[in-house]
Amino acid sequence: MKAFLSYALFVIPIPILIGFLISAVVYVPASAILRRCTLKVRTTVFPYLEFFTGGGGAIASLLIFRFLALHPRIICAVILAVWAFLYFAWGKGSLVRWVSWLAGFWIGWFTLEKVFTP
Repeated sequence: MKAFLSYALFVIPIPILIGFLISAVVYVPASAILRRCTLKVRTTVFPYLEFFTGGGGAIASLLIFRFLALHPRIICAVILAVWAFLYFAWGKGSLVRWVSWLAGFWIGWFTLEKVFTP
């Protein structure tokens, strides 16, 4: 039952939504600082802040497995990467934002997987 619940949370992209909330801790202060910069700096730096959203998604994913006392599987990371692709493709997001999100997610997943594994 715990495995079904964990995979259901991944099919409904709950970790991505939680990742948006976790990344707000870094994203909001950084964007407040960047608003004072020139327009060129803002437009080049803002897409790269998606890195923190991807990292927040990885943290949320691994915490779900930790709380349910399950071992994280790579298929869950692939499911979330596909959801992120659909999010950025349908939302007409840029390729830079998607790649930045993926980089944050995969770096967060592989570095924190050993920490959160029960």
